[in-house]
Amino acid sequence: MNETRYIRKLKSLLINNLENLTKDKKIAIAFSGGLDSSILAKLLKEIGVKQTAYVVGIENCKDFESAEKSAKELDLELKKIILTREEIEKGMLIQKIILQKIYEENKNKPESESHPLKPNPVSISFTLPLFFVAKDSKEEYIINGQGADTMFGGFEKY
Repeated sequence: MNETRYIRKLKSLLINNLENLTKDKKIAIAFSGGLDSSILAKLLKEIGVKQTAYVVGIENCKDFESAEKSAKELDLELKKIILTREEIEKGMLIQKIILQKIYEENKNKPESESHPLKPNPVSISFTLPLFFVAKDSKEEYIINGQGADTMFGGFEKY
């Protein structure tokens, strides 16, 4: 199979899954304006899904700039979740408790030694933006592109 066929196949799989997951649902998308979230947002638009994009950060952060630019280009409604230091610290503590509970419930399953949700600074920082989107969004379902970079290319730190 050549590269073009792989790309078409991947797009087809993504669209089929998005159609199945989003049919007649209110969708929030965790949206940094990066490649993964922008691709998902574009595919959702292509299949006619109404979505609200949420970006999380501190005042004047780089993600806000990227998300605004990408949302404008994709004609998306964008909501900013602006965090204070105190909100971040409290969210980190809550996220650590959540991840610890998930880890404890799943640690005896076969992949437990490399369980991606084992509480540590990387897993907490990785899941924290989604925590705030879940906390602040009003939509029924959340879509996010986190993890795609690891699955398709890998990030050594993850």
